[in-house]
Amino acid sequence: MASKHDSPANQQEEGVIVANAGGISESGTLKALKKKGHDQYSAFSELIDGAADAGANQITITDEVDFVAISDDGDGQRLKDFVNSFNLGCQKTFDESKSGGESKKRLYTKGAAGNGTKAAIVRLCPDGTAIVYNKHKDSNYLKAIVPVKEIFEKMQWIGNVPILAELPEEDIEFYRKYNSDTGWCIKIPKTSEITTTLKEQFVDEFCDLPQEKIWGFRYGTEPMKITYQDELGNLHEIKKYNPFDNNIPYLFPNEILKYNVYKSKKTGEYRITWKNDNDNELYVSRTKKTRNGKTYYSYDKSELTGFHGQSRHWKFVGQFEHEIICPVGKEYFDKKNPVMPTSAKSCIPYDEEFYETSPSRGRIIQDKDKRYSIVRTPIVRNYQVLAYFLADEEFNYSKCDGGQGCEYLTFQNWYCKDRIKYETAYADHSSENDLDAALTSEEVEENKMRFNTENLRKEFTRLVAIKRKKVCKKWWEEMKKIVEVKKNADRLAREKKEKEKKEKAERLAKEKEEIKGRRNSVFQELKKNHPEVPATVESPDVPDTGGGGSDSVPDTGGSDSGSGSDSGSDSGSGSDSDSGSESDDDNELKIREYEHLRKRLDECVENYKMNNPINETITKLRELIGKL
Repeated sequence: MASKHDSPANQQEEGVIVANAGGISESGTLKALKKKGHDQYSAFSELIDGAADAGANQITITDEVDFVAISDDGDGQRLKDFVNSFNLGCQKTFDESKSGGESKKRLYTKGAAGNGTKAAIVRLCPDGTAIVYNKHKDSNYLKAIVPVKEIFEKMQWIGNVPILAELPEEDIEFYRKYNSDTGWCIKIPKTSEITTTLKEQFVDEFCDLPQEKIWGFRYGTEPMKITYQDELGNLHEIKKYNPFDNNIPYLFPNEILKYNVYKSKKTGEYRITWKNDNDNELYVSRTKKTRNGKTYYSYDKSELTGFHGQSRHWKFVGQFEHEIICPVGKEYFDKKNPVMPTSAKSCIPYDEEFYETSPSRGRIIQDKDKRYSIVRTPIVRNYQVLAYFLADEEFNYSKCDGGQGCEYLTFQNWYCKDRIKYETAYADHSSENDLDAALTSEEVEENKMRFNTENLRKEFTRLVAIKRKKVCKKWWEEMKKIVEVKKNADRLAREKKEKEKKEKAERLAKEKEEIKGRRNSVFQELKKNHPEVPATVESPDVPDTGGGGSDSVPDTGGSDSGSGSDSGSDSGSGSDSDSGSESDDDNELKIREYEHLRKRLDECVENYKMNNPINETITKLRELIGKL
């Protein structure tokens, strides 16, 4: 009698065993392989991902007459691992001591089913045969032949993919033509569809593909170099989109926030927290509610209200990095001449090379149909973009499409960018990655760029939205502060200038009065000691009527010294009258002239005291008065 504790597999049931079920349908697996959902872009991406997992620094796609060669300089595989890569349901494995590449930055990631490379080959050459070459530094050249058309005609994979060693010189020369010392080289038949795909990615300046399918966006943060050699031998390099490059000028220094990830040992629940300046860890809390008999959860919207306390029931499993940048310069906001931005359509300079633009009213604007891609947040795992998502409906591009009243939303959504970044590594192929599981309930490894971002956990998206809004608001307030400081500085400068102008005017008026007083004293002395001084010389004694003095004596029309005196008196009257309307600069010049003339007057007085001829002295005075 079997024990109740025995498992069903160990229990001996009564009856005769006629068969043992539990097998795998090879034809069903092949059908699933063909329906994996790949298109040309994602199929090539699978091969590029595999090269990156192998630690490749260079991936080259060469377009020949009747085939296309995809080669990389990765580590390659030993015989056992190479064979395993072409078994159904087995992951592509590498030397365990290297974790996917010796001294390479990119950490090795796993596929959930291990069929990514095989599915990509099936998609790229459904009616032909693919040949895969491999070289590891500790092994000989290897070659795998994948007759895709024959396999699906027979619906039999097992036993139809031969692995060859001790290759002839012809195969070795082929490998060396496209590869360095180690790595893979995949040879697939050329089709017009493949050629179109490659030209869209490498040659066309702007293509109409979704952002997820453009390799420049998907591999923008990858350290490896991806190139394409066309049928004419021209070399094209993928144009990588990476506004988070430190060589790009930022309006403000980038903000990097760290989010800790914990897993409950009791329930398996994940919690993503942010640590504030007081070392308190906060998270997006949720409240269970019921409506119309249905249970749902309500999450924090603007503040982190959950308080995470360290305990033995929570295990730290990793960390997300949230980087927020503002990649614009003085064309958007000039800190030296600040004015709060109002335009929503000017293109970020860095984006001009990646998004189609057109001039409009003196500005460069982006194609409206592409703006949806601009405002989304990328999730980057191990240097590869997994997906783009909107953390909150407030970040929707339609909220920042110009117009009065949405200046801040324009800045927050359009001119600020952010990304989520994290790294994973697998000790073995069966281990679960907690950071992937904390991010979304969906299987991230298998779907990669095709997973549904609507399945991202609300706790995660709300945390990203709250922190991005906080940082952007801080920057916006800082911009307003810069504008206010500049306004105050300009006001103080204007007040200072007006004060200096007033002081100059007062100083000028004082100088003019001093000169008048000195000149009048000379005339008074001349009149006292020499009654023969003509009346016209006494004109400075006439009271000032508001124009700096004017002569009331008419011109006598004489040709003697008196006539000259009249002439000088009229000239002096004109000078005094005009000085009241002189500009500041002219007044400065006049002051210097008055100083010079004052010295000349003093010299005349001294000459008079030394009993020089009176007529000569009076003539000089006439000249001076005429200049005044």
